[in-house]
Amino acid sequence: MYILDLLDEKYEGVYGFCMEYCRGGSVKDFAKSWCVDGKYGTKLNPVRVASLCVGMIECLSDVFKAKPELAHRDVKPDNFLVRADPKYGDCIVVLADLGLAEIQASISSSISCKTYESTSSISSETDKKKKSPRSICGTLVYNSYEALQGMQSQESDAYSLGMSIFALFEGCDPFNNMPVFQWITSPIEYVMALLDLISKGIGPKLFTSPLFRTLKTIEGGKFKPVHDCLNEVFKGLTLLDVEERMDVHTAREKVQSIKHLLPKIGEGWECPSIDDIVEMQLEEYGGDPGSIIQGSEEEEEEEVQNVKLGKGWITSVSVLIDHDSLIKTIDSIKKCPDSESTSELYHENRESILSKFLAYQSRSEIEEHRREIVLGYQCLQWFVCHDISGTDIYLPIPDLNDLIDTFIDHLSRVESVLEGDVDEDYCNICLGYTFKVPDKCDFFLPKISPTFHRILERGSKEKLEGDVPKWLLNALRNISSSASSSTRSSIFTLIKPYVKNWMRIYGDIKYYEEWIVILKFLSWSSEDDSPNKTICSESWPFFHPILDVVKRECSGDKIVEKDYFYVLDFFSNLCCDRSHVQEIYDNIKDLLDGWYEAVKKKKHEWGIKYWSQLISMLSTSPSLVPLLSPKYDTHMKWCKDNGGCESDYSKYCTNYSQYLKKMEDLVSFIKECPDSESTSKLYHEHRDGLLSVFRAFESKSELEEHKRELVLCCQCLRWFVRHYISGNGIYLPIPDLNDLIDTFIDQLSRVESVLEAAVDEEYCVICINYTFKVQDKRDSLFPKISPTFHRILERGSKEKLEGDVPLDLLKTLRNISISNSSSTRSSIFTLIKPYVKDWMRIYGDIEYYEQWIVILANLTWSSEDNSPNKAICSESWPFFHPILDVVKRECAGDKIIEHHYYHVLDFFSNLCCDPSHVQEIYDNIKDLLDGWYEAVKKKKHDWGIKYWSQLISMLSTSPSLVPLLSPKYDTHMKWCKDNGGWRSDYSKYCNNCTSHFQSDHP
Repeated sequence: MYILDLLDEKYEGVYGFCMEYCRGGSVKDFAKSWCVDGKYGTKLNPVRVASLCVGMIECLSDVFKAKPELAHRDVKPDNFLVRADPKYGDCIVVLADLGLAEIQASISSSISCKTYESTSSISSETDKKKKSPRSICGTLVYNSYEALQGMQSQESDAYSLGMSIFALFEGCDPFNNMPVFQWITSPIEYVMALLDLISKGIGPKLFTSPLFRTLKTIEGGKFKPVHDCLNEVFKGLTLLDVEERMDVHTAREKVQSIKHLLPKIGEGWECPSIDDIVEMQLEEYGGDPGSIIQGSEEEEEEEVQNVKLGKGWITSVSVLIDHDSLIKTIDSIKKCPDSESTSELYHENRESILSKFLAYQSRSEIEEHRREIVLGYQCLQWFVCHDISGTDIYLPIPDLNDLIDTFIDHLSRVESVLEGDVDEDYCNICLGYTFKVPDKCDFFLPKISPTFHRILERGSKEKLEGDVPKWLLNALRNISSSASSSTRSSIFTLIKPYVKNWMRIYGDIKYYEEWIVILKFLSWSSEDDSPNKTICSESWPFFHPILDVVKRECSGDKIVEKDYFYVLDFFSNLCCDRSHVQEIYDNIKDLLDGWYEAVKKKKHEWGIKYWSQLISMLSTSPSLVPLLSPKYDTHMKWCKDNGGCESDYSKYCTNYSQYLKKMEDLVSFIKECPDSESTSKLYHEHRDGLLSVFRAFESKSELEEHKRELVLCCQCLRWFVRHYISGNGIYLPIPDLNDLIDTFIDQLSRVESVLEAAVDEEYCVICINYTFKVQDKRDSLFPKISPTFHRILERGSKEKLEGDVPLDLLKTLRNISISNSSSTRSSIFTLIKPYVKDWMRIYGDIEYYEQWIVILANLTWSSEDNSPNKAICSESWPFFHPILDVVKRECAGDKIIEHHYYHVLDFFSNLCCDPSHVQEIYDNIKDLLDGWYEAVKKKKHDWGIKYWSQLISMLSTSPSLVPLLSPKYDTHMKWCKDNGGWRSDYSKYCNNCTSHFQSDHP
C-alpha cells in the first residue's frame, strides 16, 4: 500500500490510498454477477455463494495463521475482496480494510460471555465516560457480544465471519428491519439493544434463509452436505460463549470436506479489463474522478447517518412506522374481549393489511419486505382466532368469510415465497376458519392445497418447528369432517404420500390422534352413509403404525380420553375390505374387552356407537362370527340399549344367522358334488374357515356355547370324507383325506370330548371312512382316536347310543383291526375288552354281532407269526358263548355266507389254539358243521371254503376228536383243498388223523 500525491493540478493537496486493485470487487459485489437481473439479493446462485463463503473462511484462516496475534476488528462481506487476474489463475478471496486491525492477545483464556459488562453498564453517555471498556469499533451488527463491549480479538472476528456468511446468503445485514430498533436515535441505545438481543439468543439463524435452504434440494440433493457443513460452521462461529466458539482454523478444516462439491470461485466469470473498470467507475460517479476519492456531500451525510444508526441497515423510517402499526394492531386484537370488538378492529385495519399483500408482486419484493408481510400474516391469524382466559374469540362468520375471500389467494401467493416464516400463521388461519365455517370446506380446499402440499412434503423430510404440524393436521381434520366425498378423496390424495413419514417423524400421540380422526372421516362416505371402499383399501398401510400407538396409548380406559375413541370408527371402516378383517381382529382382539368396559363405565356416547359398529363390521367375516357370537351377544345388546346404533345390532344378529345358514348350505353343496375332484376343490375352499371355527374355542363353556356351528363343521367334514351319489360312495382323493385327518383329527377329538353325543356320529363316520380308504395310516390314527372311542365305548356300555354311532364305531375298529401290527391289535383288544359283553347284551342285533365277529377274528390272529395270537385268544374265550348263541340263531346253514358271518369260522378256529377249549367248541358247533359245508360248497364261497377247512383242521388237533372227524370229513377236506382251501390246513388235518390212528394201531 502506498500514499501518493495526485499529479493532476485540479486535485492539488488531495491525498489517497493506492492499493492493489481486485477486479472482482467485494464478495458482495461478486455475488451479484451470478444474479439473474444483476441486483444483489435477487435470484442469487446458492452454490456460488457457498463457494464465496468457503473462500472467506480460508482467507481469514490464512491471515490468522500468518499473524497469530492480529485482530481485524471489522470482518464483514464488504471487506472481503475477490482477486481476479489471469496471472493468478483462479479467483481468490482476500482480506482488505485493515485500518482498525491491531496486534493483541486472545481474550478467550480470561474472559467469557458470562463475565462481560451487562447492558446497564453502558446505558448512558455519562456511564460510558465513567466506566468505558476499550472503544467499540467495526460494524455493530457484525460484532459479537464481547466486541460490543470493546473486547475484540480473533474470537470476535470469528463471530463476525459467521455473521458474514449469514449476510451473504440473506442478501442483507444481520438484524435487518427488526422492530426493536425503530425509535433508536443514538449509538449507545443501538448497542444496548444489540447486546440484549444477542444475550437472549435472538439473532440471525442461517437455516431461516430461503436461499440457503435451497442447497438441500437443488440437483437432487447433491449439495445437501454443503448445506449441513455450512450450517454447522455458522452455528459454531456464532456461539455466545467465547470458550465454546469455533475458531476459524477449525472452520477451515470442516469446509475442506465439501470443497470438492463446489465450483471454483472464478469458474465461468469473465474478468473485465482495467480500462473497462475505470470507464464504468467514471460513468457511475458522473465522470468526475474526484468523486471516486472524496464522494459527494450527500453521500457523506448519508454515511454519517448510517454510522449513527448502525451502518445502513435502517433504510426507511416509514417502514419502521408501518411495522410499529402492525405490532400495535396485533396487541389490540389480543386484547379484544369479544367477537364484536374484533370485527370492528378488523374492518378498521382490513385495507391497510391488504395493501401489504397487494404492494409486492415479484419474489424479490416479497423477500425484501418479508417482515411486513409476516406481521400482516400474524394480524390475520389473530383476527381469525385469539384467546382470552382460555376462551377462543372468533370473528363473526360474515367477517370470517370476507377475510378468507379477500386474503386467501394473497396469503398463498406470498406464503409460497416466505415459506417457513409464515407456515404457522397460515395453518392457524386455515384451522380457525375451517372450524367455524364448515360449510365452506369444499370451496376452501382447492385454494389451500398447494401450500399444504408444500408443507406436507417439507415436513416428511425434516421435522417442522413450532405448531405448524399440529395446526396443519387440525385444519385437515376440520375439512375432512365436513367435506363432500369428492373433497375427502382430494384430501386423501393430498396426504397419502406423506402419512407414513409424518407418523415416523412426529411420533407423539397428539399427532397420531389427529391422523386417526382425519383417516376416520376420509374413510367414510357421508353421502352413501357407508365406508368409502377405495380410500379404506388405500388406507390399509396406515393400520399397523396406528395400531402400534393404540396398543401403547389407548388400551383400556384411555380409549375414552380425548379423541382416541375415533380409532374404533377407523378400524371398523377398514373392515369393509373383507381381505383385512381377519388380520384386524387378530391384532385387536385382546383390546376389545378393555374398550368395552371403558365405554360402558363412562357411558361414552360415541365410544358405545363405535365399539358396537366395530363388532358389527368384524362379524361380516364368516370365519369371525363364531369368535364374536355368543361371546359379545350381551355386550351388543347393552350397547343397543344405551345409545348404540340399532342397525349395528341388527347386522350383528343377521350375520350370525346367515353364517349358520351358510354352514347348512355347505353341507348340502358337499352332498351334491358329483365326483372326487369337485369335492376336493370345495374342501380346499372351505378348509381354513372350518379350521378357524375349531381353533376359536378353548374352554368347555365356549365349546358348549358354540355347539351349533361346531356340529355343522363336523357334518361338513363327515360329508367331505364320504358322500353318496346314486348309491355310490364319493371319497376325497387320498392326499386330501390325509390332509383332513392331519389337520382336523386333534381338533375333532378335543371338541367331541366336550360336545359328546352331538358330534359322536360325525366323528365315527369320519374315522370309519378314513380307515377304509387310507389303510397304511391306521396304526398312526389309532392312538389319536382311542380316547374318544374309549369314552363312546364306556357310555355305550351303560346306555344304548342313538343313531349309527355304535355301528360306525365298530366298523372303524374292524377296519383298524386288519392292521398288520400285532401291537396295534393288542391295543385295540385292550380298549374293547371291558365293554364287549355289555355291548353284545345291549346291541343284540346280528349286524352288531357281525362286526364283533370280524373284529375278534382279526384280533385273535397274529399276521406277523401267521398263527393265532394265543394271549388274545385266551382272553377272548368269554365272548364265545354270546357269539355262539347268535350264530345258532342267525348263521346256520346257507346264512353263513351272507354278509360277513363266515368270519365266525375264522374266530372259532383261532380259539382252538387253546387245547382246553377245543372239545367244548366242537360239542357246541358239531350240529352246524355239515350245514356250513354244504353252504360254502354250493356257493363255492372262497373265504367260506378257507375258513371251514381251517376250523376242521384246528379241531383235529384234539386227539379225542379225530375219530369224530375222520373219515367223516376226509372227502370234505379234500374237496376244500381242491377248491381254494389252504393246502396247509388239509395237510395238518391228514397228519393229525394219521398220527392218531398210528398211535391206536402201531
